Amino acid sequence: MNYSLPEFTLERVDFFAEEHIRYIEGLITDPEVKRFLPYFEHGLFISKNIGLLNSHYVLVKDQQPMGYVYFSAPFMENNQLNAEVRYIIDPAYRHQGLGKKAVQQSTDFVLSHENISNLRAFVHPDNLSSLSVIQAAGFYETDQNIDGIGFTKPRK
Repeated sequence: MNYSLPEFTLERVDFFAEEHIRYIEGLITDPEVKRFLPYFEHGLFISKNIGLLNSHYVLVKDQQPMGYVYFSAPFMENNQLNAEVRYIIDPAYRHQGLGKKAVQQSTDFVLSHENISNLRAFVHPDNLSSLSVIQAAGFYETDQNIDGIGFTKPRK
């Protein structure tokens, strides 16, 4: 299933989407990704979708894949229903401002279409590019834990 955003398309990945899975596997072997997202060390696991959540997507612009975004299954935190967002921007599209737009548009879309209070993101403190992307996408810093600096973007 595909979802059209103002400048991008979210193409949902499933077990049989070999082209998308190969693309994402290529992204997660990037040394910068391995450095900041060690949980991909064991590969990519596709599971049952819950609406837009618990889903993996390839970000597409002008019919070209430009990155990956994942929205977790919903979880309770501080008496609110939340989901986590993770993303990777293709090296060919980094440092062009596209990541900021893609993360902002995709997170706005999910927050407006799912019954959750917030989206959460965790960023390694040394990942300055991701810190910039997350803040530009409307997240604000809330905490810090083993996963990095915690950010929250509330439903409007």
